Amino acid sequence: IDRTKFGTSTDWGAHALGTVPVGPATLSYDVAVVNGMGYKKPGFIGGANRSDGMDFEGRVNLNYNGFVAAVGGYDGKLGQNYADVVTFHTAERFDALLAYSNKWFKVGGEYMWANADVSASQITSAVADNSNSYSIFGNVNITPKISIFGRYDWVKPKDTTAPTLVNNYYDFGVSYEPVKVVDFALVYKHDTI
Repeated sequence: IDRTKFGTSTDWGAHALGTVPVGPATLSYDVAVVNGMGYKKPGFIGGANRSDGMDFEGRVNLNYNGFVAAVGGYDGKLGQNYADVVTFHTAERFDALLAYSNKWFKVGGEYMWANADVSASQITSAVADNSNSYSIFGNVNITPKISIFGRYDWVKPKDTTAPTLVNNYYDFGVSYEPVKVVDFALVYKHDTI
């Protein structure tokens, strides 16, 4: 989602998160009311670039014995809800993830669907784009400090207005972690559209 600009992992706002035990599993949640622009436009300096509304984002995941299943969503104007400017679209996004990990490896997949995620700020009634993507990822720990990893993304960024436009991205490499807070990686990346 960050790589293709369908969302940002950091944003100004208020967040509430927590974890609740559910028998042998753990249920975690994270809900947020955010400005929708990330840190590109803070929106509080002299009122410049301040959106009149807030966007909503949330996630819930269930962890059990190395497995994690998660769903999340987003709804808002991406920080473009200004006074006296009519916008015709609201950005919506749905995400789902399923993964498994243990001390030797991790493997997972993710799905994303978005509607008007890029066109939420349009001030005309032009057709909003639907987008969807699939992703698979994984890594294998060769030693406690060395691992090999890889990822593949398939993205249709403009399924409504340009249905043949497809982004294929993959990377793979080796990572070395000399201490817990430092990682070094040698990576090959391929990105085509």
